Amino acid sequence: MSAINEILPPDADEQAAVERILREQPDLAVMIEKAQVKARELFPNPSFTLELLQYGDEWDPPLQMIAHAKLDRISYQDSFLSFKRWLVEDLGYDSDRILITAQRILDKASA
Repeated sequence: MSAINEILPPDADEQAAVERILREQPDLAVMIEKAQVKARELFPNPSFTLELLQYGDEWDPPLQMIAHAKLDRISYQDSFLSFKRWLVEDLGYDSDRILITAQRILDKASA
């Protein structure tokens, strides 16, 4: 869980809530760590965030992990689709329990 400790939210209350969810559902921690490994394979130098989804809607999963990547639009689309396909086909991703996605970081060169 050391990889997860690096991406826990900075807010102490939110961090405690995320840790509680991961203790109650330890397979989510495994899913997050595997998703981080795959994201590192597909995206150059990704950064990650792990946070609560705070919409207050019972239809939303409680957690969200985002892999942030700085890529041009075409490369990002290809990598994003590969990542999402891998989540569903290989990881057994359960979107009712966690939202895992990737987000493109824009800079002037890649916008």
